[in-house]
Amino acid sequence: MVKVELKDGSKIEVQEGITILEAAKQISEGLARNSLAGKLNGEVKDLRTVIKEDCKLELLTFDDEEGKRVFWHTTSHIMAQAIKRIYGDSVKLTIGPAIENGFYYDFDVEKPFTEDDLVKIEEEMNKIIKEDLPIERFELQREEVIKLMKE
Repeated sequence: MVKVELKDGSKIEVQEGITILEAAKQISEGLARNSLAGKLNGEVKDLRTVIKEDCKLELLTFDDEEGKRVFWHTTSHIMAQAIKRIYGDSVKLTIGPAIENGFYYDFDVEKPFTEDDLVKIEEEMNKIIKEDLPIERFELQREEVIKLMKE
């Protein structure tokens, strides 16, 4: 068992090796449903991050600035996926970070998106969300990233 200190200073014990999401469920199913990430010992982490040792844990929701950033970061990826599904190779992805009040994404396209395009993109984003696709996070060395991007 590991000791987890929560934001309010209270402490819980959890099984070593559970994820942040599983720890959130032990506290409250509602909190787990609303959690977007966790702050583990001061570092923002994915909900699938494993708790290996005694730690401080803050569960982040959309009410937290860091939670919003996580949400908007993921949303930018969903938008990019929707646009690639609709426009295929005629659009090139560039950069799309979370920003202070949302997110943006730059696309290399021959003509700007119209209002009708934006409606189609939003509809496709909603389809992708309903598909409940797994989100994978992985880390690669620089050389491996270059190889992956070339492929």
